[in-house]
Amino acid sequence: MGGAVLDADAMTGYLAEESGRPVGTAFGVRTRGAVGVFNIAVVPAARGRGLGRGLTEAVLRAGIAAGADAAYLHSSPMGRPLYESMGFTLVETWTVFQAG
Repeated sequence: MGGAVLDADAMTGYLAEESGRPVGTAFGVRTRGAVGVFNIAVVPAARGRGLGRGLTEAVLRAGIAAGADAAYLHSSPMGRPLYESMGFTLVETWTVFQAG
């Protein structure tokens, strides 16, 4: 059996805390010269203070330091304005189905 996901060198998890309490998360995956930005999440009470941007920047900095020269992500409608303000552009749209 393999180890935990975060044991893989190409994967890094991030946790933002305020006063010892978790308030945000991020996950970076490095692949073939690129870094994927995933699971950017900030609890509602901590939104609007730059935590999502800071977490995204942390993933990007680590990816670039490891040799990435491109980045990609899948955005929620809520996150799209943040990512566009950081220079990301919409390349394609996916249809997502979920149980109703």
